[in-house]
Amino acid sequence: MSKQGNRANNKMAIIKQLSKALLQLMVVGSAATFSYYLYLKWPTGLDKEVAKPAADTLKDLLVFVEQHQGVNPNLLASSTYRPDEPLYAALVAIQQKNWTHASELLKPLVDQGNADAMFWLAEISYRSNAFAGSEGAELFKAAAKLGNPYAAIRLTPKYNRYSCEMRMRRDCDDAWGDVAIELLKQRTAAGYLKAEYALLAYARYDRPDAEYFQRYLEIVKKSAEQNYFRPLNRLVEMYFDREHLSPFDESKNPLTESDKQALLQLLTYAANNNNLDSAALIYWNFSDLPNATETANNTIIRNLSTITKERHSNIALDYWVNQGKQHRDALLLGFAYAKAWDDATLGEADARQFTPRNQRSLSISQYNADLAALSDEEQGRAIAEYGAGIELQPVIYLDGISGAWDDSIF
Repeated sequence: MSKQGNRANNKMAIIKQLSKALLQLMVVGSAATFSYYLYLKWPTGLDKEVAKPAADTLKDLLVFVEQHQGVNPNLLASSTYRPDEPLYAALVAIQQKNWTHASELLKPLVDQGNADAMFWLAEISYRSNAFAGSEGAELFKAAAKLGNPYAAIRLTPKYNRYSCEMRMRRDCDDAWGDVAIELLKQRTAAGYLKAEYALLAYARYDRPDAEYFQRYLEIVKKSAEQNYFRPLNRLVEMYFDREHLSPFDESKNPLTESDKQALLQLLTYAANNNNLDSAALIYWNFSDLPNATETANNTIIRNLSTITKERHSNIALDYWVNQGKQHRDALLLGFAYAKAWDDATLGEADARQFTPRNQRSLSISQYNADLAALSDEEQGRAIAEYGAGIELQPVIYLDGISGAWDDSIF
């Protein structure tokens, strides 16, 4: 065979070897990708527990709420901050999305070295515009160094990936996660319930097992005893979010009527302790069950003076519109509260510049219900008859886990 023929044969052999190696790499890569997909999608121990009948799994919690019935007369029972605390007024402003007023209230506390005030000022700063990330990050660092674990959480890509990539890329580091966990452990050892829940909540990033779920139920009960209902509300959301256990079926695994009855019983306990987030979950998700809507409405109407959140005020406005079909005075009462909520959020001068949110929502709901709009005379009468008697004292639902934007998955 000629030299030219040998070269051709050698070239073909090399090509075959390379093709074989490439094919093997592709097979190995595909297998690895598929294996990783299965790892991510394979049901965790938590998934399997949530898929079980709720009445059985939540038996101990159901016994607890059965033994503790009745309506709590303290409307601030579930507030995470109380009126006599330095941060209360600032948190009211944050919950009302009034960032300017909140900043004015927080800055003096920041100047005094208050780590929690630093955290909250950073919270309303670092996502406020495209250039505020570094300013917020410096405040988070200062707060974390003074012992605020939630500030360290914000600086950890594992727990705050999007904002770390988009807003605080130069400041975030996974080392802050170790700082956060250590600070949460210290607070837990000192008896801080919210820190104990936070430790468990952030552990969900590490494929939670069945034991995790049992620990979660324990913290739900302990928290409920102290009127802290974020863990309970999140538990209910876990059930609504559950998927079928097959890794190839991402559709929701619907709740049975028995499941919903059990969850409603738990939420009713929280609503009776004046937690409006629980009442809202009842209103928007359990209207097909007897007495559920009535329970939600009763809770909201009992707590009119504490409302700041739109998803709570909308329930009250719907209630007044329905009542207004028979008794027009109900619309007057609704208008008086809508104006009071708007004035508290915007300030009376700002509220006169345009139709504020709650008043606009009431007007739209009236229109959709074919009810005539309130006349100027009726609005004046509503303010005169009902407005003077309205005194607002909001409940605070925000905490370090929720942050200022209240968009935490926990």
